[in-house]
Amino acid sequence: MADERPSGPYLPDLSGFRLSGRRLRLPAGLGTRSVLVVGFGAGHRGLVEAWVRRGLADLDGTPVLEVPVFSRAELWRRGVIDGGMIDGIGDLTVLRRTVTVYTDLDAFCAATGIPDRETVSVLVVDPDGRVRARATGPVAEASWQVVAAAVAS
Repeated sequence: MADERPSGPYLPDLSGFRLSGRRLRLPAGLGTRSVLVVGFGAGHRGLVEAWVRRGLADLDGTPVLEVPVFSRAELWRRGVIDGGMIDGIGDLTVLRRTVTVYTDLDAFCAATGIPDRETVSVLVVDPDGRVRARATGPVAEASWQVVAAAVAS
């Protein structure tokens, strides 16, 4: 059987959990080109929120998801981790767009082209998993233009 992954960076098949209480398969469950704001720790929360605010304000209905990614080794603590985020967030709209993922972090970063886990990465992803664009770090005009152009193309 031929490998059906897109060429270049791609979002691998993942099982995610919307903090509003529903599972979401990624990328299959996206259904349309989407923007994923990927964070790797609580210290990334402010950067994630800044990217999400910009995306929701400027992308005319393109889905924008917050995706906290944790090591598969933390899966046994998912109830505590996800529960803490649910309690801390509280807003159902934010809970619906927040999808936690527990996976092999090195494999995830290699597949998506994320250079490191020291800051957030923003991925523009097609439903087949192809990463059309990636930006890393705080929202800056140049990085925003990369994301916006990929969404528009």
